[in-house]
Amino acid sequence: MKELLTIILWMLAAAMLALMIVGLVNPKLATNKKTGQVPSRMSLFATFSIFAAIFAVLAGATTPNDKPTPATAQRAGMRHIGPPAPQPAKEANEQFKAEQIVEFPKGAPVCLTKDTLQRYLKYSSTGEATKAKALFVGDDGGPSECLMLKPHTQAKIISATYDPSVPGVGIIEVVGKDVGASEQGAFGFAIGDLVKLVH
Repeated sequence: MKELLTIILWMLAAAMLALMIVGLVNPKLATNKKTGQVPSRMSLFATFSIFAAIFAVLAGATTPNDKPTPATAQRAGMRHIGPPAPQPAKEANEQFKAEQIVEFPKGAPVCLTKDTLQRYLKYSSTGEATKAKALFVGDDGGPSECLMLKPHTQAKIISATYDPSVPGVGIIEVVGKDVGASEQGAFGFAIGDLVKLVH
């Protein structure tokens, strides 16, 4: 029974990622029938990626630790059913690597730290629009913690990290495409068609 729950949770996580990509391509599909409002791509991205992450974490938590060995399973007459093993970070990391030039076709939010990027995702997914907008406005006219890149902005990756428990979803650290030396950049999500490799 626990294995079936794990499979269902993995399927729900994959469905959320698929819905997010469909919503990003055509947000009109998510139009509110009562109000006629079309949600923004950012709110669709935030909502579906949070749900995908939640389902993936739950699936990981329900994965049985006492997996029978093939010999034990054969003796007991059991067949082990479980979710596909998550891809190791190295395989996922092969999509984007440091020093590659990428493009954000539809624009994207980037923040000065990973923590701030995750706070933005949390605020956006829970409907805390005022808090989310505050990250894009600096205190007393100073620099903001996040900014929205314009569509077709190109940037250079200086680091890329992927969580093996959530295949295909990563965080990339970027700087201007012509920057020659920098130890720190801005952090953004690498998922679906939000980022495309230029070279």
